[in-house]
Amino acid sequence: GVSFHVGSGAEDPKSFVKAVEDSRFVFDQAAEVGFDLKVLDVGGGFSEDTFERFAATLSDALDEYFPPHIRIIAEPGRI
Repeated sequence: GVSFHVGSGAEDPKSFVKAVEDSRFVFDQAAEVGFDLKVLDVGGGFSEDTFERFAATLSDALDEYFPPHIRIIAEPGRI
């Protein structure tokens, strides 16, 4: 699978959208050479103040770019 961490203290939820888009690209490249990736590990950047807003943005991006059978692991970091 693919794992990403946008960085602690991320202030722009669009950073998660970009990371999901980049992950989709990696999944597609892997498929072209015969790998069937099944896991996306999403990490970092969530804080107590931004958690709900970032989680909603991330959820929308995941729905747009990944089918339901992909296993999503979320590691929010320090909240």
